[in-house]
Formats: sequence, C-alpha cells, structure tokens
Amino acid sequence: GMAVWDVCAGGGGKTMQIASQMQNRGVLYASDIRDYKLDELKLRARRAGFHNIRRFVYDAETQVEPTREVTNAGGFHRILVDAPCSSSGTLRRNPDVRFRIMPDDPAKFAALQLKILSAVQGYLRPGGRLVYSTCSVFKTENEDVVQSFIAQHPGFKIVESRWVGSPDLDSDTMFYSILDRL
Repeated sequence: GMAVWDVCAGGGGKTMQIASQMQNRGVLYASDIRDYKLDELKLRARRAGFHNIRRFVYDAETQVEPTREVTNAGGFHRILVDAPCSSSGTLRRNPDVRFRIMPDDPAKFAALQLKILSAVQGYLRPGGRLVYSTCSVFKTENEDVVQSFIAQHPGFKIVESRWVGSPDLDSDTMFYSILDRL
C-alpha cells in the first residue's frame, strides 16, 4: 500500500525491481526528463504485468501536483533518486568513460544532484525514506552531496551510507545513502 517515486527512472531497471517487490500493491511513480525513456518503461512494465506504475516527465524545475493517492498517503513513503552522475564507477565495463569525464564534471553533477534531492524532498511524508545513489566514485558526487543536503534540510538523518562493488572484484562501484525524514 505504499506510494513510491523513482525520480530518475530512465528506462526503468530499478523501477522494475521496485515494482517486483511491491507485487502490484500500492502505487509506483516513475519519472525522467526524457519522455522516450518512459515509453520504454511502459513496454517493460506491460510485459512484466505491473499495473501499479504511473509515468510522468519531470525535470526538478517544475512543481509536481501530487495525485489523490499520494495526497491521501500524506506524501510518498519512499523516494529513490538514482541521480545523473559522471558514471566513473562503471569504468570496468565502460572504459571510454575516462575520456568523457571533464575535470569540472563532478562538481557540475554534484550541483545537479543536490538540486534534484532538494526539489523532491518536500514530497516525502514524515517518517518517509529518501534513497540517494550514484555510480560515481567521486566523493564530490556522493558524501559531499549528502552532507550538503543534510546541512540545507536538517529534518533528515542519515540511516546508512556505503560503497558497493569494487573494480578489484570485477564489478561496478556505486554509492548509496539512505535518509529518513524526521
């Protein structure tokens, strides 16, 4: 019966995982700035038999008008922000990333990541959980963003922050932080 929002859903890989865990109960919103990605998600959800996924284009600049489902729930129970990032944690399988990352990219991404987190936090209900993740290895895009967010939004506390994976183990490296709204 939860209301969940996957903010930067892309083609819906994580949305499908969340939907699987929700077992067609509650409501799962998936948004992205690219409408064509949400079209991919629609097809994937239909093939998988998930009927509780709602899609909409979102860019962190516009206000979202919560639906009656979300309003009645007092806001979202969970929000996932798998933020746009430098993708530096995917070097193992995408070696060209090292040539695409410019020196100022981590700082630019960090500003965007903080903007997205700040924009969506108001839609989370008290006691709700905000999950922030990247596939970056840069502290600027990870711990620093979380610390800046907490400084700007003291109504949140860090439950857990960790790195997962490792190039030494032949896997991607990602960061996540779980934040609870007090």
